[in-house]
Amino acid sequence: MPIFGERKVEKVFHIDHLPEPMKVVLKTVMDYSLSDVADLYGLKYLNPRLGEPIFIPYGYLDGKFGDFKEAYDHLLREIEARKEEGYRKYSEWYPNHRYLDFFRLVFYSHADRQEGVVYGIGAEPLALPPEPKVSLDPNLTKNSVALSPAFLPNALRGEVELKDSLKPLWEEIKRAYLFLYRDFHLRFDKDKAHADEVALFYMGKFFEVIERLEREAKANESATADRAVIYVPKVKRTVNAPSLQEAVKQAFSEDLKVGRHYDVSLRDLIVSPKFTEVQVYNAMSFAKEIIAVFEEDVKVTECKYCPDILKGLRLIQDGGRVKVFSTS
Repeated sequence: MPIFGERKVEKVFHIDHLPEPMKVVLKTVMDYSLSDVADLYGLKYLNPRLGEPIFIPYGYLDGKFGDFKEAYDHLLREIEARKEEGYRKYSEWYPNHRYLDFFRLVFYSHADRQEGVVYGIGAEPLALPPEPKVSLDPNLTKNSVALSPAFLPNALRGEVELKDSLKPLWEEIKRAYLFLYRDFHLRFDKDKAHADEVALFYMGKFFEVIERLEREAKANESATADRAVIYVPKVKRTVNAPSLQEAVKQAFSEDLKVGRHYDVSLRDLIVSPKFTEVQVYNAMSFAKEIIAVFEEDVKVTECKYCPDILKGLRLIQDGGRVKVFSTS
């Protein structure tokens, strides 16, 4: 009976040797880190430079679990027991990042001189970088309302007031991801190791992290100002569909046929021209000017992913990636 740390646990060589509730929890949670959505909010999962600082050998995930919740709670306790030491190592690689106590799970194994190969799970932390993903000119954006999720880090620094246009789509986003990975497990996973309730619960926990940050940033769904700020990301893939789930089916039909579900990114489908259009109409309802921060410098009239409503506004200041439009 090998000894890991202070507790004695049996060595487990494969995830399939774990109790069914734990196996299903692990395989389900691994699918639903929502990395694309984290990136849209200016957050990121930290990639270890060496090994997995927060590593849980399978032996610690063995036991008797009455249901998925018991297995999930046990997993969280094992992560909790290791996270502070892991954070210290991550801080050497990623100084001044703020850890949000939410994790992406990955398979990992390493060689130990006494125990041989040790198999288990790595937990990689979700973090807020020290600098916002999108920088703002305070001379332009002072006393303005930001409508795009990319400006959450800026709102936390007090640079803008946040009115999150993506929040009304959270449930639709969850449904789209649930369709994507449930479809994979039902059609291509011989074990069909997937649980809807675990997936929805875990995604709910992710959005709770966003909600906490937005409360801290004093996000306000009723905010108004003379100037609104939106972020216009470069979008390579666009489809015209009534829902995000249908957009996934249309945009990635060939990938889904052959089981390449893990090559699918929902990023472009979420921040589609339709989403930019929603933000522009929202801004026009209260603001005199719209400051549009583009991911790349484009000529708006020739921009393939800019909605017609934006192209029709009067451009009053062109600063390359930052353009100011009049709503009157």
